[in-house]
Amino acid sequence: MHNKEKIVAAATALFEESGLEALSVRTVAQRAGLSTIGIYSHFKGKQGLLNALYIKGCELLLNEIEGVTGKTDSDKILEASERLLDFSVSHGAYYRLVFNPTAHECIPSEEAATAFNQITHKLSSLTLPIHKKFPTPEKGSASASHILALIHGFVSLNDTGIFAYNSSASESRSDGQKTSYSLPWKDRALQAIRLHVYAIAATQ
Repeated sequence: MHNKEKIVAAATALFEESGLEALSVRTVAQRAGLSTIGIYSHFKGKQGLLNALYIKGCELLLNEIEGVTGKTDSDKILEASERLLDFSVSHGAYYRLVFNPTAHECIPSEEAATAFNQITHKLSSLTLPIHKKFPTPEKGSASASHILALIHGFVSLNDTGIFAYNSSASESRSDGQKTSYSLPWKDRALQAIRLHVYAIAATQ
């Protein structure tokens, strides 16, 4: 394994284990078994490491979207949305770095920005087909932005813990009584996304 690969592997391991708080040129160098000079020669310091992780996160997110197998256009969008919601839990550190880089002192490079654009482009390609009347790239892009906004909105709300205090809903039974049931935050998110997708499809 070349030194650059060792550095990326070390940074990834630290990032996944303890988040960005544990990431520094010194800790990465120690994990990789290299000197700090070696880090600077390949990545120009912590900012370069953050960009490498940002790009890695984008690649993982893109893989999730590309893995959809839904039969209908709407199914594909909903499956992609669910995959991204799950990703925010299973790879929380990557998700938050990609969707809120400035909060983690990351300034995406041109290469990193291109990696993120691949995510939005792929999601746009999934949303475009639901615009049966006069489908245009602009419509696909706008719909993809709306879907991402809904996803990130629910992820952000979940991060605040709001759903832990407001996780119950109720419905009327045939006998007029009400029964309570739990509605997890991810189900609420998918419900909102489903309504948005179906609303677009209904106008076509």
